Amino acid sequence: MINQATKDEFKRHLGQTRFGYGAYAVIDFESEQYETYQLIRHQHESNLKIWFDLASVTKALTLAGAWLAKPEIFTNEMILLLEHRAGLPFWGRLSKDSWKQTVSQYTPIESETEYSDFSALRLSLEIQEKVGDLYSVTDAYRDSEVKFWKQLPEHAFSPVTGWRKGKLISGEVHDDNCFVIGEKVGHAGLFGTIEGLSKTLLNYNRELGLISKMTPLLKAKHSRFVRGFDTVQNLETTLAGPGCSELTFGHTGFTGTSFWIDTAKNKGWILLTNGSYPYWYDRLKLNALRRSLGQFSWL
Repeated sequence: MINQATKDEFKRHLGQTRFGYGAYAVIDFESEQYETYQLIRHQHESNLKIWFDLASVTKALTLAGAWLAKPEIFTNEMILLLEHRAGLPFWGRLSKDSWKQTVSQYTPIESETEYSDFSALRLSLEIQEKVGDLYSVTDAYRDSEVKFWKQLPEHAFSPVTGWRKGKLISGEVHDDNCFVIGEKVGHAGLFGTIEGLSKTLLNYNRELGLISKMTPLLKAKHSRFVRGFDTVQNLETTLAGPGCSELTFGHTGFTGTSFWIDTAKNKGWILLTNGSYPYWYDRLKLNALRRSLGQFSWL
């Protein structure tokens, strides 16, 4: 599934970046097969088990995953929160003691789409109120190599994703609010290997009907986010890569992670990197890598 031309393209693009760690997978949902390819130190092939900070891909696995597993618990307000249409601020610095009060003070009102970590955190609380532990809703479907950041295996290798208070961040969640809160929340907090995320997406499709549930919603979509998943706005410039159809969905993460699934092709791809290190604001080469791998993936 991953030919030599794709591997060469991955090496070429990753070799031009500063972050240097990358793992790529192509998934065939019809045959339930996947293939992975991993590079360390920019251009060296490796089978090392690397635990990447999934960042906002956590939203898709926990919040959207909760909708897949238990759609009956979702009210209209919860759908607005899930789809970033509830009018909550996109971000703000939170404290461990008062974050729940902060995100609970807003009344969800149908609004224009604005991507919002506050919406994700508020939805985390709404789901917890109904089922208890947010992560428990999808625990059975996530592979053992997708874990909450405080539960990583001893000596697990995780590439550096940035700095916090003058120290390198490795093996700890990059997102400051998630780090400060220190609890299982839906906007960030999961780590995973390329194998683990590949198996998890296959599980979500097999056990929760990921593609069959999303396809009709994508055909009728009225906003960018559909049940918590990002969608394609422009077939030419999308980070999913040229060659996908309009029936494509997925999610990106701040640390340089992403996955995309084309329901018309029954195919998907994953890219995991430590793209927020050393310069989180430098996205040009990361996004060039995303688009290039996406283009090869849809062939």
